Amino acid sequence: MMAEAPQILQTSAKVGGDATSRTPHAERIGNAIRLVAPGVIEVGALAALAYGCWLAWPPFGFIVPGAIISALSIYADLRRSAATRAAGETKP
Repeated sequence: MMAEAPQILQTSAKVGGDATSRTPHAERIGNAIRLVAPGVIEVGALAALAYGCWLAWPPFGFIVPGAIISALSIYADLRRSAATRAAGETKP
């Protein structure tokens, strides 16, 4: 006959100063930073480009960033409409 393996009961108890109780807050803060950081970097890059163009010739400080924002907006709109069109074609 084979002997059965002993069953081990595990219990969990709340212990003061547990590091896992603080993890959700740190995780939420990290996720918030990951969401906000790309936008901040993009705005900073556009501001640096605008300032550099402004130093070269003041109207360029408005024209170049405005043209870039307009082009990116048109590109994003075209991608969204293409995705919407493709999603509509797959539905019966």
